[in-house]
Order: sequence, then structure tokens, then C-alpha cells
Amino acid sequence: MNLDLRKFTKNLDVPDEYYKYELCGAVIHKGTITNGHYWSWVKQGNFWIKANDSTIETYSDHQGVIAEGFGGENERIAGQDEDVR
Repeated sequence: MNLDLRKFTKNLDVPDEYYKYELCGAVIHKGTITNGHYWSWVKQGNFWIKANDSTIETYSDHQGVIAEGFGGENERIAGQDEDVR
């Protein structure tokens, strides 16, 4: 998974590659601002590893990271969650 930050930065006199990054990990939080649970995704070679407490799972693609880390089907918008005050 790649991220291009060019549109979020000042226009510098640098090559296009300067703004491009490859995602290598993510920390996920599920819950409210007062409680919840965290777990991590880490890229190792061509695999993604999900570390959730004592459970370690390996995935051959990044679909789990996208589903859990970038909204997925359970995305909440701040202010619309009754637990957010």
C-alpha cells in the first residue's frame, strides 16, 4: 500500500519519489475515547501480521489492514457516536 503526500505539502524542488511512502504498519483502536482495545498490523516482507494480544495471524495481502484500519464497515464519525462527549 502506497501513500503519496504531495498534495498535503509545500511545493518543494525535490523529485516526486520524495513524497511517496509505503505503509509498513498500523495501530488500530476500536472503542470510544474513554475505553477500547488496540491491536497492530505490521508488514513483514510480502505478508501482513496482525498482533492482537496473544493472537498472531498472518495474511498474504493488505485487505485486512484496509478493512480495519481505514474505516471498513464499522467506521464512525466523531460527534455521531453517542459515547463521544
